Amino acid sequence: EKRRLEEIFREKIQAISGPEQEGRELEGRGELYQAVLRYLEAATAASKSDLENADIKFERNLNQAREAVRRIGLVKLNDNLKVYVGKEFPAGFPLKVVAGSAPSDPGIAGVAVRVSFKEMKASGKASTRSQLVKSGAEGKLSFLPPPTEFVGAETLTMALDLEEALEVLQEVPGRLYSQVEA
Repeated sequence: EKRRLEEIFREKIQAISGPEQEGRELEGRGELYQAVLRYLEAATAASKSDLENADIKFERNLNQAREAVRRIGLVKLNDNLKVYVGKEFPAGFPLKVVAGSAPSDPGIAGVAVRVSFKEMKASGKASTRSQLVKSGAEGKLSFLPPPTEFVGAETLTMALDLEEALEVLQEVPGRLYSQVEA
């Protein structure tokens, strides 16, 4: 019985420390987005754990995730594209996800980026539409919106998307929720 309880205890610790260690290794290799996902996985495990210091592990992993996110940069590779109403853009809107802030910084592959843009409905009213796009091997992605149906300037927005990873943290105990919001 003692061995069984010790094994359960080790599994509880490993559920938190395993993803946290993976996160550190990924971060060390510059794979910041994947590191963030591992840190959030460890924080989720800590939020559900009954270990004595689980709250400390939860906070530490969220802090590590925040620091890794701060080091991820989204760099636009062109700007001010113009097109006539009803026509397609001649090229997409390219972006590079980097570990840093300059186009020359190393790219990060497999990063989920949410692209939002304006679209006209059949009723003539504008609405915002969004799509999820992932960066390729060199951290690059390109988004080609549908042909424009309105006159005037408009903005296309690209943002790091962690919604899926953060969704599981919405059910943390109340005492931990302020850390999730941060």
